[in-house]
Amino acid sequence: MALRGEMMHTTLDASSAAPLYKQLVYFIKNDIVSGRLKPGGRIPSEAELSGSYGISRITVRTAIAELVKDGLLVKKQGKGTFVAANNARDVHQFISFTQSARMQGMVPSARVLSAATRPGTGEEIEALELSEGSDVVCIRRLRFADNRPVSYERTVFSPEYAYLIDMDLSGSLYDTIKETRGVVPMHSYSLVELHQADAEEAELLGLKAGDAIMQHTDLVYDQQRKPLHLSKQAMGPGFKFHV
Repeated sequence: MALRGEMMHTTLDASSAAPLYKQLVYFIKNDIVSGRLKPGGRIPSEAELSGSYGISRITVRTAIAELVKDGLLVKKQGKGTFVAANNARDVHQFISFTQSARMQGMVPSARVLSAATRPGTGEEIEALELSEGSDVVCIRRLRFADNRPVSYERTVFSPEYAYLIDMDLSGSLYDTIKETRGVVPMHSYSLVELHQADAEEAELLGLKAGDAIMQHTDLVYDQQRKPLHLSKQAMGPGFKFHV
């Protein structure tokens, strides 16, 4: 999307359970934390955003209002809307699954289902800022809290993390990455959607196909504000995931 502020081009999904304005909020937040939208910089106008995403100006206005309320954007009369200058990119401190489980007095663990490289999808390549046609590292795990399966996790990394395939991934991925590369997850942005469990998710989480679950899509950044991974988690009932 060749617009002021160099926002990442991403299409919205009209079939998603997440409202369109919430999806736009998610993408603008990602552009702020990644540095595509600079503190103090002007974002595209309502008309530009409406035209680029194919949504109404009312939908754009609702998303902008939420970001202004959160302190990420500032509206200036007669000038436009700008990224807040002070700590605009420090919008959410990262909390991992392991931390969330421990905060609830539970013992976290994981079972690795698969770990391999494969061609990246368009969404993955864009989110991780990779070159077109790049491979990605995909790690599928079933996450447990007190030995009860609560999350089916699919995490995608850039090729530089291919070494993880040969590591013990039954514990914290982030501890492994910190110990081996000195990389620390610092910020994440989440899109949370109501989702019907498919056959695989239902079997892994001990549910019935079609049961309502929550799906978290997370884009996580490291301490250098570089994309660390993109993940999708199907969350079973009875577990509170902090975002």
